[in-house]
Amino acid sequence: MKKLNIIILLLFNFICFSQEFKIPQIEFKEKNKSQNPYINLLNLKDENSLILKMGFQSYWYGGIHSNLIVFQNNAEVLRYDTFFSE
Repeated sequence: MKKLNIIILLLFNFICFSQEFKIPQIEFKEKNKSQNPYINLLNLKDENSLILKMGFQSYWYGGIHSNLIVFQNNAEVLRYDTFFSE
């Protein structure tokens, strides 16, 4: 009886707390009038990609080091490391 209760409890938890693993497609309502310069820099085919940029600048590096995360409409996630010298 205890084994049956444990099995029922486990199945109940799996069914109740499970989620469908699906990345939603990013849809933009309007087109941007100016083109993002990172699309050409990173050679992206999708012009409607969502680009997150985190960067820092230091005296010792003599430039700007940036980490870019690109979310594309086909559910691909790309990561780039860039360095721009001054």
